[in-house]
Amino acid sequence: MNKKKLLLILLPLLAVVLVSGALVTYLSNTATAEVNVESPMEIKTINLNTANDLSGGEYGASGTYPYTLDGYGTWTTDKLVIPATTSLGTILVGLQVNNKGNVAIEGKILEVVVTNNNSDVSCGDIAVLDFLDTGTQYQIDKGFQNLASSPPCVDKGSYVVYNIPIESLAANTIYEYPVIITFSAEPAIYTFTAQMMME
Repeated sequence: MNKKKLLLILLPLLAVVLVSGALVTYLSNTATAEVNVESPMEIKTINLNTANDLSGGEYGASGTYPYTLDGYGTWTTDKLVIPATTSLGTILVGLQVNNKGNVAIEGKILEVVVTNNNSDVSCGDIAVLDFLDTGTQYQIDKGFQNLASSPPCVDKGSYVVYNIPIESLAANTIYEYPVIITFSAEPAIYTFTAQMMME
């Protein structure tokens, strides 16, 4: 068979194959799914100074948790501006941690970074940083942890970091942690920034 005849036979076959391929594109439709992944944690703060009398001792007149909000203020994700205090003065702040996820979050670190407008914070600037873990009755019974005099304070030169271990946060649960802070520093404007860390 010569090349011309072979070409005449193959060309129509090739055309049929191409046409068939063009007719059958997909065997199904396309399914698409989209999901917006949000942070499972939300942290808020509140000023508890006005609602609680701190004159009755280191932890206030009642000395017990829970502290009362007395309708004063609201939990906020915005910057919380606390009225001025003095060196050796004590403030009481509420920290709210909301696990919005549908699973427990365990073994995480709450990182608190302390800076000031002079960029000269040291661990000695905070005489008392007491944190009450209210996650379980056992933790509440243990009382406040004084983080100012223990290893969680890490001096970074111009600022300090406190790493607070959080053992477990149940799914879809809100926790409220009272924090007592006493300063032993030169006058300055201090900023506390809290964030839950993955590791």
